[in-house]
Amino acid sequence: MKPYDYSHRTGILPLTWDDFARLSSRLTELLEPSHPELIVGLARAGLFPATLVACSLRCELYPARLTRRLHDQVITETPTWKVPISPAVSGKVIAIVDEMSDSGQTLALAFTQALELGARQVITASLVAHPWAAPAPPLAA
Repeated sequence: MKPYDYSHRTGILPLTWDDFARLSSRLTELLEPSHPELIVGLARAGLFPATLVACSLRCELYPARLTRRLHDQVITETPTWKVPISPAVSGKVIAIVDEMSDSGQTLALAFTQALELGARQVITASLVAHPWAAPAPPLAA
C-alpha cells in the first residue's frame, strides 16, 4: 500500500492551537442551529474538535474510529471500522465531527452507519474540507 499522494496539493497551512480553537469555535457556531443531541468524534484527530464542540454545545460525546492506517501507514484502500458508532445515536440528531475531510469516504461511511443505527438526523462536519472531497461535509469551518 502506498502513502497518500500529496503531489496535487499546493501550499501547506500550518495551524497553531489558536487557529484550532478558532476553527473549532466556528464549527460549533455552524452546528448549533441544528441542535445536535450527541456528537460522534472520529478518532484519532477528530476527537480534538469533537471534544470542543461537545463541551461548547453541552452534548454527550461518543468516539468512533475508522481508518486506512495502522501505525500511521496506509494499509487499506478504504477506511475500515476499528470502533463502531455507539447505538446511543438511535432516535437522535447527531453531528459526526472529524478534523479533515480529504477523500470524503470516512465521513460518508460514518454517516451511513449512524443512519443504519437509527439516528433521526445526521450532520457531518470537519474543521477543514479539501475541494476534492466527495462527498464533502455540509459543514466545514
